[in-house]
Amino acid sequence: MTQILKKLKLKRLKIRKIQPEIKNITYFFNGGAKLVINNEQVLTVSENDDINLQCNIEANPKASISWKRDGEVLKHNSSGESLIYNLGQSISCETSGIYSCVADNRIMSAVQRNVSLRVMIDQSYPNLECRFIEKSKPKQSTHSSVSNRYGSRLNSTVNVSLSIFAYPRPQHRWTSNTTGTIIERPTSVINSYSFKYEGLVNMRRATDFGGYCLELTNDKGSSRVCLQIQKEVSTDFPKAPTSFTVDDILHGMISLTWISEYDGGKEQTFYLEYREKENNSSSKILIYKIVVEEIKYMFL
Repeated sequence: MTQILKKLKLKRLKIRKIQPEIKNITYFFNGGAKLVINNEQVLTVSENDDINLQCNIEANPKASISWKRDGEVLKHNSSGESLIYNLGQSISCETSGIYSCVADNRIMSAVQRNVSLRVMIDQSYPNLECRFIEKSKPKQSTHSSVSNRYGSRLNSTVNVSLSIFAYPRPQHRWTSNTTGTIIERPTSVINSYSFKYEGLVNMRRATDFGGYCLELTNDKGSSRVCLQIQKEVSTDFPKAPTSFTVDDILHGMISLTWISEYDGGKEQTFYLEYREKENNSSSKILIYKIVVEEIKYMFL
């Protein structure tokens, strides 16, 4: 009995409680190989990268692991030897900062290792980093070639867009002094400071014409960028059809195809004129009337 107790005592002595140790931190892109990050290494990535950070530890007893950014907890595991944090599929300036892996088993003091994430934001300027960009109140981009004035007719659909410069990304909403509404499309994020807002407007009533504004707000201020949809002045004359072709000729029958253009705001009527030969010396002109809209076929 005494020998058994001695053996158990020896086994207890061999079990040492140790402070957690961060073995390494790796990073990898989805589908890519894992790469080790050295102590206090600066990790440089580009906007829209999809990257993962992985922290690997060793502890007895097991420790909790946390990923933090600038002190804020991003992901936590109460017990484990590894923790992966995905930064998301759209890395931007807001993603940059100091990322920390913290391991704590509450026996000894917690351990921490930091990684500095640097985001490059514009491929046109290889050395342009987020930290070099000053915060900016939203405003219309000076590089936009799109006019803020649109022309339309009734019962038409207008595609509108506004290019905006702002940092950080602003909140937005469309407003109008008309009876029309904008069917908003997803915002196109060019980079961390350049955005394109698009939408559709169905011009069903005369009161749908007028001003449509994009209201924008970020922590540097608010602004409003407006556009105008004006009713086009029309003579109500339809345009001549195009691509008039003979598709097929059979005995006593012909297949004609054409594409109708602007209808002047009303239903179109097409008159097809052709000559019918009566005998060897005389002929007469006949007119065939048909109401069509787009691509039509006619048989004579």
